[in-house]
Amino acid sequence: QTSTISWTVNNTTCDITKNGNMWKNNRQTSGSDTDTINAQTTYTITCTSVPSQSVTVNIIPIFQEF
Repeated sequence: QTSTISWTVNNTTCDITKNGNMWKNNRQTSGSDTDTINAQTTYTITCTSVPSQSVTVNIIPIFQEF
């Protein structure tokens, strides 16, 4: 299965971790990334702007095996 993560940002940079490990870093524009998932995976998007403010969003897709 594939999962697509999309985001929209203005005047900030974002890092995306996958299960606690850096997956995509320093994303400066809006966009999307696609990943293949074979088990439950936690994605975390952390965006930081100037002055130092950050927002963190956890994305936890539900994985079901058939």
